[in-house]
Amino acid sequence: MCRGSSNIACLLSILCIGTLLTLKEKQLEEKLCRSVKKIVLSNLLTIPEDIPSIVRSLDISINTISKIKEFDFKDLSVLEFLNMSSNVISHVEDGAFLHLVALQRLDLGYNELTIISDHMFRCLAKISILPILLDSYNSSFTKNKIPQFESCVFKDLKSLKVLNIGTSQILALSDAFKNGLQKLEILDLRDNKLSSVRKEDFKSLQSLKELLLFNNQISSLEDGAFEVMVNLRSLTLSANRISQTETRGRVFRGLKRLTSLSIFSNHIKYETDDKLNPPPFSHLTSLKILQWGKKISGSHRPVTSSLRGSSVLHSLPVLMAPV
Repeated sequence: MCRGSSNIACLLSILCIGTLLTLKEKQLEEKLCRSVKKIVLSNLLTIPEDIPSIVRSLDISINTISKIKEFDFKDLSVLEFLNMSSNVISHVEDGAFLHLVALQRLDLGYNELTIISDHMFRCLAKISILPILLDSYNSSFTKNKIPQFESCVFKDLKSLKVLNIGTSQILALSDAFKNGLQKLEILDLRDNKLSSVRKEDFKSLQSLKELLLFNNQISSLEDGAFEVMVNLRSLTLSANRISQTETRGRVFRGLKRLTSLSIFSNHIKYETDDKLNPPPFSHLTSLKILQWGKKISGSHRPVTSSLRGSSVLHSLPVLMAPV
């Protein structure tokens, strides 16, 4: 691991072929060091120009960088991990990641981004053809303030498996998931300001296995809102404004592989203990865990029931109706 400041011409500590060497910039020659594992830089206002081209992991988190320019990473063609979290980044120029053809993980969390343009990730179409990216690419935009996305903003992220855009004050998805993300398995949209889920919102996410939508302001769910996600295993809708009318069976149709549904701390209330016809979850034949009702006083955990078989599901509205 290397630690340095904004001036890499100063001394760098480089882990090189098992030996810790202290070298000046003029001595940083690739013939002397073939495997720089990680560089951590601090006290940065901008991206340094003299980052060694052979670095594979670059951590420039917890600095005061405010802008990423188009050619900041132009020489880092073997970089695999880039952590820029906890800066004050508010703008990323188009093509800034164009030269990062080996990048596997990008972390932009805890910054001040307000716009994600549809050109920001255009280089990632090239990255997707590399086998190493098929399993490990991960992006985070946590704690930014992005009220909405441009249409198809993620279309070039063809190898992405995990996308975290929680706590970003998102108001609408704006067709962000209409194209692309064919390999996405986990989508985290927690702690935003979404008020509805439309049938077309997740059109391209057939491979999704886990969707987290808790702690938004969702009060409306369109019929078939999740039906395109035929591989979905876990759906979290807790802490929203969903009423009993939004739990109708047509909303959750198509989720034949769903095993876990969390819908506690919503506005679901029934006036009587009469059976509901049809029961709202009876068609979820693979469901094993349903988190339903309200949080227990003094606890962070909701009432949870384990379900075995559709016969239990058929009577669930009576057994699990919240008080």
